[in-house]
Amino acid sequence: MGRTWADPSAGWQERLSQQSFDVRQGELGGTGKEISPLDSEVVNLFRSAIDAYLEELGSALEPAGSYLPYNFDFIHNREWHIFGNQMVEDELRELTNIMNRWCGDLHRWHAWNNVIRSYGENEAWKIRREFVEALVHHCLLEPSAVRDRFTFVATNAFHQIRLSSEEGYKDRLEGDPKKPNEKPMFLSRGKKRSASRKSSPYGPNQRSF
Repeated sequence: MGRTWADPSAGWQERLSQQSFDVRQGELGGTGKEISPLDSEVVNLFRSAIDAYLEELGSALEPAGSYLPYNFDFIHNREWHIFGNQMVEDELRELTNIMNRWCGDLHRWHAWNNVIRSYGENEAWKIRREFVEALVHHCLLEPSAVRDRFTFVATNAFHQIRLSSEEGYKDRLEGDPKKPNEKPMFLSRGKKRSASRKSSPYGPNQRSF
């Protein structure tokens, strides 16, 4: 007789309900009481913190300097493969958006740091938990994500340049399916960097673009 396996999705509503109850128990010191709305003291704390934060946004924050521009008109002064210039320009603008967003988030982090300094330990902890922790998490992970995005944009730009300048160059990148019924192959970070170097049009035997 074959072994019977339990359905892993069975009872998920009950487990989720129990987990939510356990969370409430932990936050309320095991009293089992329902979470109540914020009391007036916490509301006033958050309001004062937000007011101070808005004031800080008007001060000199790091990183210094203006946001990156979105002008990529130089791209159009070339003879591109079909829609190649639009693809490269769109991806550069998306990368610029990501970089500018990160810069703005770093400004916001700096502003919140300045605000928190004026509060005691317990109040600062509440403010950090409510407004700052998610922001800090994003800021710390963004450099790695931006590096991957640079690799992606460079690889696609190199590919479009070679399509536009090399006869016989195939419109296929490493990891692309070889047959219609195949799925794209996931590449590790190292393989993506290697693929980007291979696709570079600036080797010794490449003509100018």
